[in-house]
Amino acid sequence: MDAFGQAALDFLKGISDEFIYVESETMEDDVIPVKHLFRDYSEMPKCEQVALDNAKGEILDVGGGAGSHCLYLEKKGMNTTLLDYSAGLCEVSAKLGIKSIVHHDFFSWKSKKKYDSILFMMNGIGIGGNIKSFQKTIKKSFELLNNGGQILFDSTDISFCYEEEDGSILLP
Repeated sequence: MDAFGQAALDFLKGISDEFIYVESETMEDDVIPVKHLFRDYSEMPKCEQVALDNAKGEILDVGGGAGSHCLYLEKKGMNTTLLDYSAGLCEVSAKLGIKSIVHHDFFSWKSKKKYDSILFMMNGIGIGGNIKSFQKTIKKSFELLNNGGQILFDSTDISFCYEEEDGSILLP
């Protein structure tokens, strides 16, 4: 199953339903416009723009998707590597011109290369799904960072998904 990859490939071919429907056990179902995967810098939220503006040196974009962040950084002359588990998204990234792409799972990936900036955009820091995996994500990131390197991520407050009618928050 590679829903995001297939949706992005279809979008490039002009045969997309325009939306990806996401079902979740931990929050409300979501609908993501496929074109969201192909945003340019001006369409990105301010927090992503700030992260991109602060990226430096060798950059690893974990869960880089269709490559929007890498494309922007490469146009600025920066060295990026896109890492994604989705074969379809890696294929799309290659078609869009990303120079360095790794199709692999972040946690089991072995790299001899070290990075100065590691990006986890679009809530990518939550790839593990819980606080224990968050710690595993940070530990793995430190293994991939050069001394003085940085981890840049965004995180959205999703508490609104659990808000009750009286305004209280009920976490499952």
